[in-house]
Amino acid sequence: MDFLLIYDKLIMIIIVSKKELSMRFYITNGHDNQSRINKIVDILEAKGHMRTFAWSDHEDVLHGDEASMNTVAMNEVNAIRDAELVICMLPNKKSAHVALGIALATRMNKRIFVWSETGDEFQSGDNAFIFYFHPSIERIEGPFA
Repeated sequence: MDFLLIYDKLIMIIIVSKKELSMRFYITNGHDNQSRINKIVDILEAKGHMRTFAWSDHEDVLHGDEASMNTVAMNEVNAIRDAELVICMLPNKKSAHVALGIALATRMNKRIFVWSETGDEFQSGDNAFIFYFHPSIERIEGPFA
């Protein structure tokens, strides 16, 4: 399945699950995935959807003071809570798994997708993460671009 087919699947799910076409979305950021994430963000925003938080805007916060880190952490939790669509792109770092946990804890108002290019993370073994198998998680396997 290519990127456009996967994107079309996401859009169809959004349309079916929402009366209006505009929704708030959150995408876990991994610096390895940044160009792919930017592509998805551009497409979703062009369709009128709103990104709730962009981690890439706060890259240096981990080297900042405690107050800055606290502010960003609270803003990110709120952004995940308020998102109606959460996409976790794999592979990713541990912060993505925290975001996935927040999404699951606030799942009543959202769709949650975990997107893997290879699907290796969806097989039992060292690459698996137990919460990828939660019934609220919709797993997507296919190339990002």
